[in-house]
Amino acid sequence: MLINNLFAGATHLMNGVATDTQALAGRRVGELSGGERQRVAVARALAVRPKVLLLDEPTNHLDLDHQTHLWQTLRQAAAGGTAVLAVMHDLGWATRADRVVLLAAGRIVASGTPSEVLRSEHLQACFRTRFEVVQAPSGRLAVLP
Repeated sequence: MLINNLFAGATHLMNGVATDTQALAGRRVGELSGGERQRVAVARALAVRPKVLLLDEPTNHLDLDHQTHLWQTLRQAAAGGTAVLAVMHDLGWATRADRVVLLAAGRIVASGTPSEVLRSEHLQACFRTRFEVVQAPSGRLAVLP
């Protein structure tokens, strides 16, 4: 299957910086790398302008540049009224969320803002390893295992 067929009229999104998928048009899906496939999947999801967007490890297989642009795009979608829910293990990106729900063994350990949830005691209870959570001079949190 060619990438052109997957987008079904969503070319306006293929030009977006976050998904960076315009250059993939005309290629076969089997020729794409994992990151390219991930960007195509996100572009397809955004193309339908969903009210709710559920994402499972959306930064998986993406280089740092594409991860950054993806989160900018997701923030824009949220600002436009789309509810964005992402499951992730990358605590660095979780620090940038508006709200975080920390789960362990199917149970909620903590829920709230990143500064309320991403605390050493909560993370140690979930991951059974020590964490240091520091606040950078910019005010952003950094989670260090």
